[in-house]
Amino acid sequence: GALVYALGFVLAATSASGKAFIGSIVVCGFGAVAVPALTAIVADCAAPAARGAVLGGLQTLQELASAAGYPLYGRLLAYGLRSDTTAGPGAPFLAAAGWMVIAAAAGTRLV
Repeated sequence: GALVYALGFVLAATSASGKAFIGSIVVCGFGAVAVPALTAIVADCAAPAARGAVLGGLQTLQELASAAGYPLYGRLLAYGLRSDTTAGPGAPFLAAAGWMVIAAAAGTRLV
């Protein structure tokens, strides 16, 4: 799921039209199954008595990542839209794809 998510982000970054961008977001949607799958993997790795605390910690990390991610996304997008850079408006999507590949690699070690 995480690699499909990453593929969707790469497609979004390189989209040349609105239709292509919408198609890339559909691919991201299919990749979004990685989120509940991660939750299930983490829950299975935790001892039954500790599952509530572990899942609470995971939810906290997800919220902290969102809190940091939105401003970083905005900064990357603003940087990509500047005329003096070659990054392009797809920069935040490429960054997200990179993080998803790292997450997929880390996830394979948990299973």
